Amino acid sequence: MVQKTGIIVQKKNYTLRTWQTEDVASLAQYLNNKNIWDNCRDGLPYPYSQEDANVFLSMVQAKENIQDFCIEVNGEAVGSIGFVPATDVERFSTEVGYWIGEPFWNQGIVTDALKEAINYYFEHTDKVRVFAVVFEHNSPSMRVLEKVGFKKTGIFRKACYKNGRICQLSLHRSRTSCPFQDSLPGARVQRGAGRLWRPQKATGLLKHRPSRQARPQPFEGSQGGTPCPVI
Repeated sequence: MVQKTGIIVQKKNYTLRTWQTEDVASLAQYLNNKNIWDNCRDGLPYPYSQEDANVFLSMVQAKENIQDFCIEVNGEAVGSIGFVPATDVERFSTEVGYWIGEPFWNQGIVTDALKEAINYYFEHTDKVRVFAVVFEHNSPSMRVLEKVGFKKTGIFRKACYKNGRICQLSLHRSRTSCPFQDSLPGARVQRGAGRLWRPQKATGLLKHRPSRQARPQPFEGSQGGTPCPVI
Protein backbone atom coordinates (compact mmCIF):
# COMPACT_ATOMS: atom_id res chain seq x y z
CA MET A 1 0.00 0.00 0.00
CA VAL A 2 1.48 3.34 -1.01
CA GLN A 3 0.77 6.70 0.56
CA LYS A 4 -2.13 8.48 -1.12
CA THR A 5 -4.16 11.54 -0.33
CA GLY A 6 -7.84 12.15 -0.69
CA ILE A 7 -11.21 10.65 0.15
CA ILE A 8 -11.50 6.98 1.11
CA VAL A 9 -15.29 6.94 1.37
CA GLN A 10 -17.95 9.64 1.50
CA LYS A 11 -21.21 9.10 3.36
CA LYS A 12 -24.22 11.29 4.04
CA ASN A 13 -23.10 12.20 7.56
CA TYR A 14 -19.29 11.94 7.36
CA THR A 15 -16.26 11.55 5.10
CA LEU A 16 -13.39 9.15 5.72
CA ARG A 17 -10.18 10.54 4.24
CA THR A 18 -6.47 11.01 4.77
CA TRP A 19 -5.12 13.66 7.15
CA GLN A 20 -4.08 17.06 5.79
CA THR A 21 -1.97 19.86 7.28
CA GLU A 22 -5.07 22.08 7.27
CA ASP A 23 -6.65 19.82 9.93
CA VAL A 24 -4.45 21.12 12.73
CA ALA A 25 -6.97 23.55 14.29
CA SER A 26 -9.97 21.22 14.35
CA LEU A 27 -7.82 18.29 15.49
CA ALA A 28 -6.61 20.27 18.50
CA GLN A 29 -10.12 21.54 19.20
CA TYR A 30 -11.82 18.14 19.40
CA LEU A 31 -9.00 16.09 20.92
CA ASN A 32 -8.38 18.54 23.74
CA ASN A 33 -11.00 16.76 25.85
CA LYS A 34 -10.48 15.04 29.20
CA ASN A 35 -13.33 12.63 28.53
CA ILE A 36 -11.48 11.35 25.47
CA TRP A 37 -8.09 11.29 27.20
CA ASP A 38 -9.55 9.21 30.06
CA ASN A 39 -10.04 6.32 27.64
CA CYS A 40 -6.68 6.57 25.86
CA ARG A 41 -3.14 5.60 26.71
CA ASP A 42 -1.09 8.28 28.44
CA GLY A 43 1.00 8.74 25.30
CA LEU A 44 -1.79 11.04 24.14
CA PRO A 45 -0.97 14.54 25.46
CA TYR A 46 -3.46 16.40 27.62
CA PRO A 47 -4.12 19.27 27.37
CA TYR A 48 -3.87 18.80 23.60
CA SER A 49 -2.51 21.84 21.77
CA GLN A 50 -2.07 22.85 18.15
CA GLU A 51 1.61 22.09 18.58
CA ASP A 52 0.67 18.51 19.53
CA ALA A 53 -1.58 18.36 16.47
CA ASN A 54 1.28 19.51 14.24
CA VAL A 55 3.53 16.78 15.65
CA PHE A 56 0.87 14.15 14.94
CA LEU A 57 0.23 15.35 11.39
CA SER A 58 3.95 15.43 10.64
CA MET A 59 4.27 11.87 11.91
CA VAL A 60 1.33 10.70 9.78
CA GLN A 61 2.65 12.35 6.62
CA ALA A 62 6.08 10.80 7.14
CA LYS A 63 4.68 7.27 6.96
CA GLU A 64 5.11 5.42 3.70
CA ASN A 65 1.65 3.87 3.77
CA ILE A 66 -1.76 5.02 4.95
CA GLN A 67 -2.07 3.97 8.59
CA ASP A 68 -4.18 6.85 9.92
CA PHE A 69 -7.60 7.97 8.69
CA CYS A 70 -9.42 11.21 9.39
CA ILE A 71 -13.15 11.38 10.11
CA GLU A 72 -14.54 14.61 8.69
CA VAL A 73 -17.97 16.05 9.55
CA ASN A 74 -19.24 19.36 8.17
CA GLY A 75 -15.82 20.22 6.80
CA GLU A 76 -13.98 19.64 10.10
CA ALA A 77 -11.63 16.88 11.21
CA VAL A 78 -13.48 15.47 14.22
CA GLY A 79 -12.03 12.00 14.71
CA SER A 80 -9.31 9.53 13.85
CA ILE A 81 -8.82 5.84 13.14
CA GLY A 82 -5.25 4.55 13.31
CA PHE A 83 -3.53 1.22 12.69
CA VAL A 84 -0.25 0.09 14.26
CA PRO A 85 1.16 -3.01 12.52
CA ALA A 86 2.62 -5.70 14.73
CA THR A 87 6.10 -7.11 14.12
CA ASP A 88 8.07 -10.35 14.10
CA VAL A 89 5.87 -13.46 14.29
CA GLU A 90 2.80 -11.22 14.68
CA ARG A 91 3.59 -9.22 11.54
CA PHE A 92 0.34 -10.16 9.79
CA SER A 93 -1.71 -8.57 12.60
CA THR A 94 -2.34 -4.91 13.42
CA GLU A 95 -3.86 -2.99 16.32
CA VAL A 96 -6.56 -0.41 15.65
CA GLY A 97 -7.38 2.59 17.82
CA TYR A 98 -9.92 5.34 17.29
CA TRP A 99 -11.60 8.38 18.79
CA ILE A 100 -14.26 10.88 17.76
CA GLY A 101 -15.11 14.29 19.19
CA GLU A 102 -17.65 14.26 22.02
CA PRO A 103 -20.33 16.23 20.09
CA PHE A 104 -20.49 13.28 17.67
CA TRP A 105 -20.84 10.46 20.16
CA ASN A 106 -23.81 8.08 19.88
CA GLN A 107 -24.53 8.98 16.25
CA GLY A 108 -23.19 5.81 14.64
CA ILE A 109 -20.47 7.72 12.80
CA VAL A 110 -17.44 6.04 14.32
CA THR A 111 -19.01 2.58 13.95
CA ASP A 112 -19.56 2.98 10.23
CA ALA A 113 -16.22 4.73 9.69
CA LEU A 114 -14.36 1.98 11.55
CA LYS A 115 -15.95 -0.67 9.35
CA GLU A 116 -14.96 1.21 6.20
CA ALA A 117 -11.41 1.83 7.42
CA ILE A 118 -10.86 -1.82 8.30
CA ASN A 119 -12.20 -2.98 4.94
CA TYR A 120 -9.89 -0.54 3.17
CA TYR A 121 -6.94 -1.65 5.29
CA PHE A 122 -7.52 -5.34 4.57
CA GLU A 123 -7.82 -4.64 0.86
CA HIS A 124 -4.60 -2.63 0.65
CA THR A 125 -2.25 -4.44 3.04
CA ASP A 126 -1.01 -7.97 3.73
CA LYS A 127 -2.60 -8.06 7.22
CA VAL A 128 -4.95 -10.92 8.09
CA ARG A 129 -6.22 -9.83 11.50
CA VAL A 130 -7.06 -6.60 13.32
CA PHE A 131 -7.34 -6.39 17.10
CA ALA A 132 -8.23 -3.69 19.62
CA VAL A 133 -7.50 -3.22 23.32
CA VAL A 134 -10.07 -1.36 25.42
CA PHE A 135 -10.27 -0.29 29.06
CA GLU A 136 -12.62 -2.72 30.77
CA HIS A 137 -14.91 0.13 31.89
CA ASN A 138 -15.32 1.49 28.36
CA SER A 139 -18.47 -0.42 27.41
CA PRO A 140 -19.58 2.05 24.68
CA SER A 141 -16.41 1.34 22.71
CA MET A 142 -16.88 -2.39 23.18
CA ARG A 143 -20.34 -2.08 21.64
CA VAL A 144 -18.81 -0.27 18.65
CA LEU A 145 -16.37 -3.13 18.14
CA GLU A 146 -19.13 -5.74 18.44
CA LYS A 147 -21.21 -3.95 15.79
CA VAL A 148 -18.23 -3.98 13.43
CA GLY A 149 -17.76 -7.72 13.94
CA PHE A 150 -15.14 -7.96 16.68
CA LYS A 151 -15.37 -10.56 19.42
CA LYS A 152 -14.08 -10.25 22.97
CA THR A 153 -11.40 -12.90 23.35
CA GLY A 154 -9.78 -12.17 26.70
CA ILE A 155 -8.97 -9.86 29.59
CA PHE A 156 -5.58 -8.53 30.66
CA ARG A 157 -5.90 -8.36 34.45
CA LYS A 158 -4.08 -5.61 36.36
CA ALA A 159 -2.48 -4.69 33.05
CA CYS A 160 -2.50 -0.89 33.09
CA TYR A 161 -2.36 2.15 35.33
CA LYS A 162 -4.64 5.04 34.41
CA ASN A 163 -5.87 8.02 36.43
CA GLY A 164 -4.24 6.81 39.64
CA ARG A 165 -5.56 3.26 39.65
CA ILE A 166 -4.71 -0.15 38.24
CA CYS A 167 -7.34 -1.46 35.85
CA GLN A 168 -8.06 -4.19 33.35
CA LEU A 169 -7.90 -4.21 29.57
CA SER A 170 -10.26 -6.08 27.28
CA LEU A 171 -8.90 -7.71 24.11
CA HIS A 172 -11.09 -7.79 20.99
CA ARG A 173 -10.22 -9.43 17.69
CA SER A 174 -11.82 -9.01 14.29
CA ARG A 175 -12.62 -11.65 11.73
CA THR A 176 -9.68 -13.00 9.76
CA SER A 177 -9.62 -11.53 6.28
CA CYS A 178 -6.86 -11.99 3.74
CA PRO A 179 -7.43 -12.34 -0.01
CA PHE A 180 -4.10 -14.13 -0.53
CA GLN A 181 -3.87 -16.19 2.66
CA ASP A 182 -3.36 -19.39 0.61
CA SER A 183 0.07 -18.03 -0.33
CA LEU A 184 1.26 -17.43 3.23
CA PRO A 185 4.27 -19.66 4.07
CA GLY A 186 3.16 -23.01 5.50
CA ALA A 187 -0.50 -22.06 5.48
CA ARG A 188 -3.69 -22.83 3.60
CA VAL A 189 -7.40 -22.21 4.10
CA GLN A 190 -9.24 -25.12 5.66
CA ARG A 191 -12.16 -25.63 3.30
CA GLY A 192 -15.60 -25.50 4.87
CA ALA A 193 -14.37 -23.92 8.09
CA GLY A 194 -13.15 -20.76 6.34
CA ARG A 195 -10.24 -20.24 8.69
CA LEU A 196 -6.48 -20.10 8.35
CA TRP A 197 -4.82 -23.45 9.05
CA ARG A 198 -1.18 -24.40 9.39
CA PRO A 199 0.06 -28.00 9.38
CA GLN A 200 1.82 -29.12 12.56
CA LYS A 201 5.06 -29.82 10.75
CA ALA A 202 5.29 -26.10 9.86
CA THR A 203 6.15 -25.10 13.43
CA GLY A 204 7.20 -26.77 16.61
CA LEU A 205 4.88 -24.53 18.60
CA LEU A 206 1.79 -26.45 17.51
CA LYS A 207 3.23 -29.85 18.31
CA HIS A 208 3.28 -29.08 22.04
CA ARG A 209 0.15 -26.93 22.19
CA PRO A 210 -1.85 -27.66 25.38
CA SER A 211 -5.35 -29.07 25.19
CA ARG A 212 -8.29 -26.66 25.05
CA GLN A 213 -9.06 -27.33 28.72
CA ALA A 214 -5.48 -26.61 29.74
CA ARG A 215 -5.12 -23.27 27.98
CA PRO A 216 -4.88 -20.36 30.44
CA GLN A 217 -8.02 -18.24 30.85
CA PRO A 218 -8.15 -15.32 30.87
CA PHE A 219 -5.16 -13.70 29.19
CA GLU A 220 -2.63 -11.86 31.30
CA GLY A 221 -0.39 -9.01 30.18
CA SER A 222 -0.54 -5.72 28.30
CA GLN A 223 -0.28 -4.55 24.73
CA GLY A 224 1.41 -1.43 23.40
CA GLY A 225 0.46 0.56 20.33
CA THR A 226 -2.44 2.83 19.53
CA PRO A 227 -4.58 4.64 22.07
CA CYS A 228 -7.34 2.51 23.55
CA PRO A 229 -10.51 2.91 21.47
CA VAL A 230 -12.99 5.52 22.58
CA ILE A 231 -16.23 7.02 21.28
